[in-house]
Amino acid sequence: MTVDNTGVAILEDSISLVRGTQLGTSHLYLMSGMTEVSKAMLTVVEPHSIKVIIRPSNLIVYGEMFNIHCIVFDEAGHPMTPGQEMLIRLSVDGDANVDLLKSNENGTITEAVALNAGEFTVTARLYSIAGRALMKKIEGQESAVVLEPLAVVPPQVYVAWTDSVQNIQLRHRGGGEEPVTWSGSEMESGAISLAPTGVVTVRDVGEMEVRAHLTGYPHVRA
Repeated sequence: MTVDNTGVAILEDSISLVRGTQLGTSHLYLMSGMTEVSKAMLTVVEPHSIKVIIRPSNLIVYGEMFNIHCIVFDEAGHPMTPGQEMLIRLSVDGDANVDLLKSNENGTITEAVALNAGEFTVTARLYSIAGRALMKKIEGQESAVVLEPLAVVPPQVYVAWTDSVQNIQLRHRGGGEEPVTWSGSEMESGAISLAPTGVVTVRDVGEMEVRAHLTGYPHVRA
């Protein structure tokens, strides 16, 4: 690999380590012997802001792992490639107690877990580049809500069969105030059916496995 002799960037090894030395644009060339195989543009810019993304969503179940992903942008809104010498530090405030378990080397991806229900806000700050602390404040924030795990209560329902059709409303706990959608295993006999509202219709003897999930957040389920 080679780099244009523009002073914008230098190649620190003979393979792939490139260091930006001043603001501007240069080109990288991938070589095979004396033959150019591929070319790419390299732009050295100053960081301007950080976008914080909480995955899988901003609605979290306590006790379950989630990820905090940080993306650094320049002033024009272009995402920057985070190198190993860029360091982001996180802080968490709010009612929910959140443990930051482990991060990758530059702090752009962090695994975390919430220990109780409540709201919290994550603040990501660009702390240093190449070992030098930044005087300029570059940060981003994102908030999320932590809910109690969703559960069907009671976990098993027994119905005494009579000759008349019976309708029974299933119950759940957890999930906050979010609406819940119910589903169940299909029965060829049609002895038991389940509506998305959680109403079970019993027409004959049999059994059915039921499930519930938050309507707007299908990953939160019981």
